[in-house]
Amino acid sequence: MHDKLSMGLIICFTVMMIVNWDGLPVAETDAPYHLLMGKMYSDYGRIVLWDYYEFAPVGRPQLYPPFLHTLIWWIHDLTKLDFWSIGKIFSLIQYPLSLFSVWLFAKKIFDSKIAFASVCGLLTYAIFWRWEGSVAPTAFIVAFYPIFLYFFYKRNFLASVILLTMFLYSHLGIPYVFILSVLIFSIVEKEYRKFFLKVVGVSFLLFSPWIVHLFLNRSWIATNSTIFPLIIFSDFNIVGFIFILAGIYYIFKNIYDKKYKLVLASFISFFPIIFMYSMRYKIHSPIINSIVFGIGAVYIFSKIRVKYVFVITLLLTALFSPTIYLPYEKINIQYYNLAHEKIAIVTPFLLMVTKSYKDSHLFGFEKEDIDELIEWIKENTPGDEILHVIHGPLGCYITLMTGRRTDVGMYAEARSENTFIEIIKNRKSGIFIFEKRIFETMPDMEILSVFGNIIVATPRVSGE
Repeated sequence: MHDKLSMGLIICFTVMMIVNWDGLPVAETDAPYHLLMGKMYSDYGRIVLWDYYEFAPVGRPQLYPPFLHTLIWWIHDLTKLDFWSIGKIFSLIQYPLSLFSVWLFAKKIFDSKIAFASVCGLLTYAIFWRWEGSVAPTAFIVAFYPIFLYFFYKRNFLASVILLTMFLYSHLGIPYVFILSVLIFSIVEKEYRKFFLKVVGVSFLLFSPWIVHLFLNRSWIATNSTIFPLIIFSDFNIVGFIFILAGIYYIFKNIYDKKYKLVLASFISFFPIIFMYSMRYKIHSPIINSIVFGIGAVYIFSKIRVKYVFVITLLLTALFSPTIYLPYEKINIQYYNLAHEKIAIVTPFLLMVTKSYKDSHLFGFEKEDIDELIEWIKENTPGDEILHVIHGPLGCYITLMTGRRTDVGMYAEARSENTFIEIIKNRKSGIFIFEKRIFETMPDMEILSVFGNIIVATPRVSGE
């Protein structure tokens, strides 16, 4: 029964994602960059080591690992789909894949009951659903993390190496959390130590070409993080919090069983994110927290021997459980268009049913205004134009949709101190695209066109 319920939930949420196709990608901020890099690979017919499309005309080294961008390139070349539609496909499949991955791991390592509870646990995390509905390498590889843990646990060398190498070629941060989890597990389980060294050693050997590329361009790499540890307590699911506490208790109660050691090691391995890039913890950790949730839920209901109470309670929790928002938490309140609620029922199910997660905005601008801006650019600028934009996602989106390069880009971790100096020296035209509030601070600019909160302007000619 529990497997049928789990599969029913996974299929149901897959259908809901399909029905919400027009609202995909759910979180669009990162999508333009990754789709643009896929377009660049496609345009050049190879993995490109220099980014020609951002920070024009200078560009910068392309240091972001290429796996997802290569997939986007190949899908485009095989299907001829436009790049935004390819982004929708990734947005569509990643969340159901995460649910299936959690279910498969929990069922194979534990049992069907914990697997069902773990799926229900993952369904309570609205912020996880939103990120898995984005176009980003971390969203893609996090969905495979429980499968990697399963293959590592079973000491399947080839599958472990393939997945870990894919992780390394996808992102420069989250794979090391995954490595930390199996490292901690291998330290406490001596029989896995040699296996760990073999898997990690071969994976890094396969990743070594990109390591060399990073080393040769190390002067371009800067650190960038947002450290606010208390943010992890800024909103939390009440019922889920209780189940996770129960799960931690039960794991320690059975700590000599290696499968519980694996879950605990994985649970702990995400903690460093809190002190390096705090928001990322909330986005990524539910993939393992949900399994702790499942273990705790089964333990609690093992004490309550009333038929169907377990199933009914878990289903209600997955679909309608309330979330508390502390007074200083404004990020998530704005994220889900909740105004100023302190307690709200925010689950993926309700967000998709009501479509309250999606408004008419794209990167903070009205989508209609951006569509009009794109058409204006196509009609009023030559194909080799370089536009001056100060908004990273908008700049990448403009290049993706029009082919016109901009002098801006995303992810300032890869930059040089001389980049902007060189850009200013080599500026091709005088077309600037501003947010209205920034335009108001710019002297001597002539307005060319206005699209809501977006202003297209050019410097006034001397003497006017």
